[in-house]
Amino acid sequence: MLMSNVVHSMLLYGAPVWANKMSKKGMSELAKVQRRIALRVASAYRTSSTDAVLVITGIPPIDLQALKRKAIYDNRLRPETGEVREEAESMLNRTWQGRWDSDEAKGRWTHKIISDISRWRNRRHGHTDYWLTQALTSHGCFSHYLHKIGKLGTPECWYCGHNDDDAFHTIFECDAWETRRFRVETEIGGRLQPENMMDHMLKDKQTWD
Repeated sequence: MLMSNVVHSMLLYGAPVWANKMSKKGMSELAKVQRRIALRVASAYRTSSTDAVLVITGIPPIDLQALKRKAIYDNRLRPETGEVREEAESMLNRTWQGRWDSDEAKGRWTHKIISDISRWRNRRHGHTDYWLTQALTSHGCFSHYLHKIGKLGTPECWYCGHNDDDAFHTIFECDAWETRRFRVETEIGGRLQPENMMDHMLKDKQTWD
């Protein structure tokens, strides 16, 4: 994340001046650079959607970061500095969440798990890695994905023969992982589902691990 912060500082240099004046092409070029950063931070496959990897890493879209800086700069003479920053951050979060909830956003599997961006970003424990990112994107060592990119001849599960092995099947259905799934569900005291997975992960470090 350190390198990500350094690069973002460079990308956002002078943002209060150009935040709402940058051409679509210019903003698109900045977004491409940001995407490469986010893919590396998340250890994600390059086929993962930008929307998903930004949410997973907690890195706000570059245009929203620029507008946040402009909002803070434009209100720099207000005595309530802390309040100004909170308002700018709140505006960023609302706009980003609105985009994420939109039907136009990509990464709908990720949205099923991480529905609330602010809660995910503000967690006090847990780091994403190569394996967790695969589960959160469904892009990785799943037969469905490998078949889709031409690496496997069939999307069937290697372990149980299910006709479509994606992240949902592997985590929540496959008999091969029933013992591990049982241990997790015993720990959380209920059935694990995509919609409650984030709640349990954010509960405490032990549950996350």
